[in-house]
Amino acid sequence: MMVDVGRIAQRIDLVGSSSGSIVSLATWCALHAYDFDTIMGCIGDKLKADVTSDTTRASLLYVLHEVLLTCATRGVSQESQRTVLTAVSRKLPNYVEWVLQKPQVEAHRSFIAGLGKVLVWWDLLNMFPQAWIQSLRQKQQQAESPSQTPNGVSPASTSMLSSLQHVVQLMNRYEDAKQQWKTCRLAANNSGGDNVNDVTTTEGHTRRALITLREAVESHSVDGASLSQWCDQQWRELEGQDMEVAKVDNGASWMMKTEVKSEAKMSPEEDILGSFY
Repeated sequence: MMVDVGRIAQRIDLVGSSSGSIVSLATWCALHAYDFDTIMGCIGDKLKADVTSDTTRASLLYVLHEVLLTCATRGVSQESQRTVLTAVSRKLPNYVEWVLQKPQVEAHRSFIAGLGKVLVWWDLLNMFPQAWIQSLRQKQQQAESPSQTPNGVSPASTSMLSSLQHVVQLMNRYEDAKQQWKTCRLAANNSGGDNVNDVTTTEGHTRRALITLREAVESHSVDGASLSQWCDQQWRELEGQDMEVAKVDNGASWMMKTEVKSEAKMSPEEDILGSFY
C-alpha cells in the first residue's frame, strides 16, 4: 500500500535538530520502507525548499543514516532494503548538488559537516559502490574548502572541540533512543506483549546508537577511557535488561527480533510523530 504524500510531508515537517525527532522520523520511515522511493522524493522536496534551515537539512541526512543502519542490521525485509538503497543512490546525489549550488556556502555548514560524517559511516557499511561514495565526498570536500579556514584560523585549532561536540551529540542521541526504548518496553509489558515489534525497532536504534557512540569515542582524538568504560557499563545494562523482558500470558518469553512490522492501520489520533513509542 502506497503511503500518502501529504502524510509523509507532514512527518518530515516535524523533524528538528534534536536526536529524538531524528530517531522518531527514521523509525517511521523504516516502518514504511516498502515505499521509500516516495519518502525519498518528499525528503528531496524538503532539502530543496528555500525555507528549509541548514540544521534541518543536516537532520534529514541523519534520518537517512538511521534508516540505512536499520537496513544494515536487517531491520527491514530484503525487498524493502533494495527499495531504500535504490532510492538513496539514485536521488541523493542530485539533492546534494542542488543544495551545495546555492549561494553562501557558510549558510550550509551543518549540512556539509553532516554529509561528511554520514559518508564515513556509509563507507564502512559497504552498502554503496565506492565510486558513488567518492563522488559525494568530492562534492562535500569542494564545498567545505572555502569555509575550512575562516579568518585565517587553522582547522587543527578547532579539531578537539569538534571531536568533543560530536561525541556529546552521539551521547544525547543514545540517551534519547534508550529512553524511547524503555518507554516502549513498559507499554509492551503493560499490554501483555502486544507491541513487540515496536520494542524491537526501538531496541535496535538504541544498540546502534551505542555502537556509534563507542566507535566515535575510540576514533576521535580525545581521552576516551572513562567514556569507553561508561559505554561498557551501558552495554551490560542493555544486555541485562534484555534478560528481564516480561513473559506473555502463555508463559513463553517473547524474543527480540530484528524485523520491522509492515504498515499498521492507525487512527487519526494515533497518526502523529512517535506515536508508536
